Amino acid sequence: MLYFRRDIIMKGLALLLAVLAVCGFIIKSRSALYISQNEALEIARKDAGLTLDEILEAEVEFERSGRDSMYEIEIDTFGGAYKYTLDAKSGDIMFALQ
Repeated sequence: MLYFRRDIIMKGLALLLAVLAVCGFIIKSRSALYISQNEALEIARKDAGLTLDEILEAEVEFERSGRDSMYEIEIDTFGGAYKYTLDAKSGDIMFALQ
């Protein structure tokens, strides 16, 4: 009887570890689907032709609309403000305004 319980516990632990491993893989894979906020800001900064010294303030927000995921980026400089919308998966610029 003791051996049977030990066997059930070991199988339960193995199943739990397998589930946790799969969950960790899914979380890791999901985060790899999107570019980072820093990458999004860098894409917008380069497109605007700005140096880091020219930026007074920058705001990057991740947004989801239906199946679309995007970054809304606002950059303030002495010369004006820039607004960008980037595709969060590809980093493609969807909208740009100075």
